[in-house]
Amino acid sequence: MRKILLTALLAAGGLTASAQNLPNGDFQQWKTTCGKSDQTSLNNYYESAPFGLATRPGVEPQDWNGSNVNQTVFNQNVSKDALVTRQKEGDNFYVRLVCTKVGAFGIEAEAPAFINFGTPWVYAVSNKKKCDGGVYGGMSFSYKPDAIKGRYKRTPATKAEKARIIAYLWSGTFKSSIPSGKSTRMQDDVDRAIMDRVSGVTGDGKLVASCDYGFETTKNNDWEEIVVPINYKLKDVAPTKMNVIISSDDYWNRANMVENSTLEVDDVQFVYYHALESITYKGKKIKMEEGKNFYNLLIDEDFDISKFSYEKIGAGATVDKSFDPESQMLTVTVKGNDFNVNPKSVTVCKFRVAKEVTDFTSDLSVELVNIGMFDPSESTIQLYKELDGSYTFQLRNFSLMGGAINVGTIVLKNLDIKGDKITTTQETKIQPGDDPSVDEKQWMGPGLKLVPIVLNATRNGADLTAQIDIDFTEAMGMQIKVVFAPTIEINGTTDFTTIKPGLKNIHFTRPLKKGWNSICMPCNVNPFCFTNDEDTKLQELSSADDNGLNFVEVQELEANKPYLIYVPSERSSSYFGAEIVAAEPQAQCRGGFCFQGNYTPSFAMRNCYGVADHGTEGQFIQKGGEKSTLPATGAYFTASGKPASVKLNLGGEVTGIDSNGVIISDSASAPVFDLKGVRVSNGSLEGLPKGLYIQGGKKVYVK
Repeated sequence: MRKILLTALLAAGGLTASAQNLPNGDFQQWKTTCGKSDQTSLNNYYESAPFGLATRPGVEPQDWNGSNVNQTVFNQNVSKDALVTRQKEGDNFYVRLVCTKVGAFGIEAEAPAFINFGTPWVYAVSNKKKCDGGVYGGMSFSYKPDAIKGRYKRTPATKAEKARIIAYLWSGTFKSSIPSGKSTRMQDDVDRAIMDRVSGVTGDGKLVASCDYGFETTKNNDWEEIVVPINYKLKDVAPTKMNVIISSDDYWNRANMVENSTLEVDDVQFVYYHALESITYKGKKIKMEEGKNFYNLLIDEDFDISKFSYEKIGAGATVDKSFDPESQMLTVTVKGNDFNVNPKSVTVCKFRVAKEVTDFTSDLSVELVNIGMFDPSESTIQLYKELDGSYTFQLRNFSLMGGAINVGTIVLKNLDIKGDKITTTQETKIQPGDDPSVDEKQWMGPGLKLVPIVLNATRNGADLTAQIDIDFTEAMGMQIKVVFAPTIEINGTTDFTTIKPGLKNIHFTRPLKKGWNSICMPCNVNPFCFTNDEDTKLQELSSADDNGLNFVEVQELEANKPYLIYVPSERSSSYFGAEIVAAEPQAQCRGGFCFQGNYTPSFAMRNCYGVADHGTEGQFIQKGGEKSTLPATGAYFTASGKPASVKLNLGGEVTGIDSNGVIISDSASAPVFDLKGVRVSNGSLEGLPKGLYIQGGKKVYVK
């Protein structure tokens, strides 16, 4: 069981903290000597319990007072220290409360097991029906908590009864009587008087707020966090005193107490709420949503803060509001009543004032140029129509590296809009984000200078695609490309007839084997989008001569053109953003040979040529068999003649190349090589000695 380290908070805040939070609510500190209880019984032969204050036996938590009993019955000491005990689990201490019988010589009665901040009093006589007890007083307190929470483990006895969590806050003084063997005793601030459970109460006391919650058991008789709301009777009155009573049994009715009813208690503290329930502007109400702290306030005229009102959650919470005409942002800050000792007890809500707003939701990807790209995530972009008729673009809570670096909110004003095109180039100051999970000091953007940003967006009805180029060269030594667009998957089986042109986030899932692969894409793309390895290479067909087909290295794939790409290690998945163009694969023809891109799944390679590795002799193109196929986004060769094989010269290098996705299932016409790479046959296996050979890039065994 993990502790809520209230002790550290109290130590940091001193006495002020103790006034707002329950002292020693985690029960880590314990007294060496217990406090005193008020014994009100008559001291004579028959009723011989001591009269006055008596030190309780056993142990009890620091700052709390327990109900352990120290009495004398017929001159015999009756000491019960098992009602309140200290328990330990690892390094954690907690309280155990057990209802226990108290008395002697057969004169016994169940005694309540409880802890509180007041003074316990006990009236014990031989007539069990007249026995009584409770607490009076409490501690000075001037704040307004909204609830009390704690962790509890309730084990009921054989007869069901309820444990109780009681808290009350009051001002002034309640005067009432308590039983006494000598005479009627008047006492200040008795629990039952404050809680309006007895008559004959005088004084100027006023009950401000209270709670009284009973429960028989916790979930599975195990630890459970219980939060009990505190209800305010007088919302405009500040309390001056407070008491909390936690009892293992029916605190108010001794007749219902059951021996051995057990309640274990830990991490008890007050809760201070700090939120808005709703706001109203010119009579129009906006309901607040849990976990949401950014809203749009749509109006047709200049904002007037005097016409703004709110309903808060938090009895003692305070509300501050301010309006920035430059950003057209209304900021409402709600602080809990414990804010001065708990800086996290605050909620900031922002309201963007505009004439109209359109939300666009799609996938947003972030690419660190020449470094890598992170998987896209669903995001929302707002397009505002301002009161003056201009338009503003907003990307809220922008982050890098999968949320590892929180940048802030990007706002671009005075957009250039022509038809469905939205553009702007400007330097802007990045604003703080409003994500409640991010500390305001963690937003990096507001600390930067003006950042150059280029926006190119296209609106199509309710849809929007956008590319945002952010120049962080000065701040972080990098450039960032943001793509806001739907995600499509491109692999070896993609139906390209269903892919519409336009900006897309692309999930490329066709496997690229280690080494050389053929590739053709319906977009311009950097080869490093497939792999971040600097050894990645891209080559295109440049010429053909007697030595074979010659390739040269290039830096970018052009849409629909075929290439050979080298990847240092196998790749099965990558994300990147790109502008899809009409999917019409092209052919690069040189000297009677054509290198053709392919968008057809399982393209039949009959009478076409694929690439094969011929061992030490290098890379060749060779004719596909009857059942050979090529995946979409691959490429193949055609020849005007009928060559058996043609060598590939890859930028002057002889480098291992795999089948480029060509599946050669019928390779009877392919040259045959032994395991040393020596050609032993032009195609036939007949007459070869028993053993393993390579034909068509596959191992073949001759029996």
